[in-house]
Amino acid sequence: MLLRWFLLAGWRGVLGLRLGPLHDPAYVHGWQISAAETNRLTLNLDSWLIEAVNIIDVESDQVAWTTKVVYRRLGARLLWAFVLPIHKLTIPYVLRRAAARRAPSDRS
Repeated sequence: MLLRWFLLAGWRGVLGLRLGPLHDPAYVHGWQISAAETNRLTLNLDSWLIEAVNIIDVESDQVAWTTKVVYRRLGARLLWAFVLPIHKLTIPYVLRRAAARRAPSDRS
């Protein structure tokens, strides 16, 4: 729960991302679902500083997470350089937690 609020504060307060509704099925933690395919989920958000896209590919028991960031302002690159180490620590942690929480019947 603490991690979720940390992420929301960073997305809104630091990156200025305009999150959607947190409990709407068209969003994942405020990120808009722009494409949902069998093995791929694409999430989008933007702010006056950046445009961010997360692409999550699931293949068997492996997950690949790709983050694309488009800088809209001069200071955005510097800000992302500050945020990137946190991003690189957080994503693997979140994925490990999600894998550990899967129900035993879901595992193949």
